[in-house]
Amino acid sequence: MAIDVFGVVVSSGFKANLAYLFFAIMSRILYNNHMSENGPRFDRDAGVKVKFTDVPGHERYKHVVGVGKQLFAGSALLDATRPVTKQDVQLIHDFHKTVSPKNEDNPWRLTRENRSLAAGEIADPSSFGNWEDPAGALEHMNLASQAATIVVNELKANSKSENMSEWARKARAKIDNLDPNHASAAAALHDEGREVTHLLFTNDRIGNQLLKKIGVREDIHKVLPDEQVMQVPLDERMDKYIQKMDAEAVIIRIADEFGKRNGATNRTLHPEDFDSSKMQGWAETFKNRPFSGRPSDQWARDNIDLHVANVDRYFQALDMWVQGVSGLTLSDLAQKIDDQLSPTLPPVTPKA
Repeated sequence: MAIDVFGVVVSSGFKANLAYLFFAIMSRILYNNHMSENGPRFDRDAGVKVKFTDVPGHERYKHVVGVGKQLFAGSALLDATRPVTKQDVQLIHDFHKTVSPKNEDNPWRLTRENRSLAAGEIADPSSFGNWEDPAGALEHMNLASQAATIVVNELKANSKSENMSEWARKARAKIDNLDPNHASAAAALHDEGREVTHLLFTNDRIGNQLLKKIGVREDIHKVLPDEQVMQVPLDERMDKYIQKMDAEAVIIRIADEFGKRNGATNRTLHPEDFDSSKMQGWAETFKNRPFSGRPSDQWARDNIDLHVANVDRYFQALDMWVQGVSGLTLSDLAQKIDDQLSPTLPPVTPKA
């Protein structure tokens, strides 16, 4: 029997209630392994080796890794001694086209599969038929990559030299020396776990290991977003947490948040679009879905309420960071992203 962060293989002879109980026990063990004295701890290298008990998912993972190794071979994406170029960023877009779930040579779960937890299967509800549609995952990856370049250039052009705290001076120095192509490449690679599953937190763990298997350079890997920010305990200051982050990592988070279409509209997102009531509805929908059987899915369910509770102060902290290092606000950056990217969006008919 294989046990890992993604699920367990249970023989078909097991009773469903015993299988579920085992899943729950493993979920709690993994949850405790991620805790520190001050709350949840998210170590990308927590000693958890990726093993897939969802056999088709494992085949998909191996396919994506294999294509990445082939396309990125000899590029600066795997070599930290070389500067990242626009050609390297284009390689990532070529990679996304090749591994697209809509690629007829290797289609991936275009419709939701009828899988059974009781039969010992991972019942992943993810489907990928809208991958290349407006507001789909592929569009978001492309927009986030472009948004990162915009954010870097705007922060460089709107420097702040007076009344800066120590953290802001350090961040400002990093921004002034940051290559926009490097940030663009990181943002383009920030969501690779979704090539396999859309499950919250599970996709983060899979994406982390996927990029390592491909051999993506560490200075890109270390600035990618993870769930840790949204799990800051409510009695700790979010702004202090953000201030301690690598400046490029904050920029990638901003690009991730605002480098995406606002649903069925022809514009990108703004801070006011992250309404707390909508986020609460999103969390309830997530928790009310049938359980997949993955311990990482259980962990996300156990901790999603803190994620939602942190949304408002997370965006406030990002705004404080932007104002601390530049003469802009977070809303200014979101508007600049919108101004430059919305005209490039394939038009859709907004819902009435």
